[in-house]
Amino acid sequence: MSTITLTGYLGGDREIRETRERSYTARRYESLTDELVEHEVTVPSRDYIRFSLATHRKVNGSWQTLWHRVICWNAGRVANRPVRLLRKGDRVRVTGRLEEYSYTATNGEQRTARHLILDKLQILRIKPAYELP
Repeated sequence: MSTITLTGYLGGDREIRETRERSYTARRYESLTDELVEHEVTVPSRDYIRFSLATHRKVNGSWQTLWHRVICWNAGRVANRPVRLLRKGDRVRVTGRLEEYSYTATNGEQRTARHLILDKLQILRIKPAYELP
C-alpha cells in the first residue's frame, strides 16, 4: 500500500459528520439447495471527521495553493486523539492513503473526487485562540 504525507494549514474548522444508514437487497446462492435467496441488509451509519488542508508550492515564481480533503473515520473512538483539537489555521502533517471515487452530481454530470484517509496526524503549530495586544 502506498502512503502520502502532506504538510499544510487547515482551511476551516474540522467537521464531525455521520454517514447515512442505508439498506439494500443482497442475493446469494444457498450452498445446500442451490437456490437464489434474497436478504435485506442494513449498513449502519458511521461517524467521521472531515477537514480541508491547504498546501503551497512555487510554480513559475508565484505560489500556488492546492486543497486536499482529509477524512478520519470512527470519530467517536478518537476522542483522545489530536484530531479533535484542530481549528482553522493550524499547521499539521498528515499521513494516509489516497482514495478516489466517482459520483453523479445533481445536474447529472459524472464527477471524480479524491480524499486522504487519515492514518497519522501531527500538529506542528496551533493557532492561538486570540491575539494578545
